[in-house]
Amino acid sequence: YNSIPFNSYDNYKSEKKPLGIRPVIHRFYSAAAIITVLLAVVFSSAEIFDFVINDMGTGNMIMERIFSRDLMGQGLNLNELIIKNSFITPEEKPPSSSAILSPEETPIESTSKAPPATSPESTEKPPESSKIEAPSTTPAETDAKIPENGFPILPMDMSLLSYGKYYIYNDTELSPNVSALASKELTDYYRNDAPLVLVIHTHGTESYMPEGAKYYQDDGEIARSQNTEENMIAVGKEFVRVLEENGIPTLHCTIMHDKESYRDSYSRSAESIKKYLAKYPSIKYVFDLHRDSLMRSTGELISAVTSINGENCAQVMPVVGSGFSGWESNMTFALKLREGLNNEFINLCRPTCLRASTYNQNMSAISVLIEIGTSGNTLSEAKKAAALTASAISEIIKYG
Repeated sequence: YNSIPFNSYDNYKSEKKPLGIRPVIHRFYSAAAIITVLLAVVFSSAEIFDFVINDMGTGNMIMERIFSRDLMGQGLNLNELIIKNSFITPEEKPPSSSAILSPEETPIESTSKAPPATSPESTEKPPESSKIEAPSTTPAETDAKIPENGFPILPMDMSLLSYGKYYIYNDTELSPNVSALASKELTDYYRNDAPLVLVIHTHGTESYMPEGAKYYQDDGEIARSQNTEENMIAVGKEFVRVLEENGIPTLHCTIMHDKESYRDSYSRSAESIKKYLAKYPSIKYVFDLHRDSLMRSTGELISAVTSINGENCAQVMPVVGSGFSGWESNMTFALKLREGLNNEFINLCRPTCLRASTYNQNMSAISVLIEIGTSGNTLSEAKKAAALTASAISEIIKYG
């Protein structure tokens, strides 16, 4: 335009001369640059969203704040306590430890006071008053008794009650209304004239530490046994005993479905469930009893434990699969179980875990996987937990 007199610009403009090749190229490059920037922003946002949804194990954006915060002032990152790898599907190889905790963690023990029945539903960082004192036996004192190739067993309170009674471990892309599910009424299936409950063990060889053990030696397979007097079968017997004492007709499948092949354990337990349901169509509840495993990255084994009436008791954790239609009823049952246990006992139940798998929970009206303690607990601690859990389940079945 510099070569055209100012007063003749309107005449130049009105002629609508075609643009030269250079302006066209410049506009093309400008448009391409803008599109490139927009695509970069979109893909970056998608990656961030995917990280929050999949890697962080939740579809609730507020959880990002929780996962990055110190837990209970003990140097614990909540994301490192999530049991993301605690439960394997049949296609996966069994790990020697199902969760790795950070080396910054310190052992803690549960409080001696039961939480109020109306715990807050908050998902915010717990208040300073929720800090829990460390046990009198310090790691340094324990280390002196541990051989060179051994690792300490550290007691910890894993209940996370300060996060609210409806707090859950959400390892799915779902965003369930947890409080609504917890308040939902369950269908009344109770009857005492026919088998109502089936107790099964997909991983029957899971076991515990010897009584009084302060350390363990990693020989490649931690806390596993085919002795039915010391593995999950023994825990199941105590669980069944209490159910029947409370008027709940119960059948106990004592097959160790992981004995021959760990990889095929869930498909084997599915076949057992089918046979029981075909023979006893009155069965409405199936409980698959396991034990969890938590380990710090430095090798220490975590014992999820609380104190009840002056005695150590393993903590339990309900696990609900969401890989099928109708999983919500199982979540309702699990939430009622956690609330009932923690209202009556001291920090007994850990947060309910919601996973994207199925765990054969689509085969009956109500089915929940229950982790009773961890590989760091003892058999006596697990049996105490099994008895208390069975008692609470009896109340839910009979009275909702």
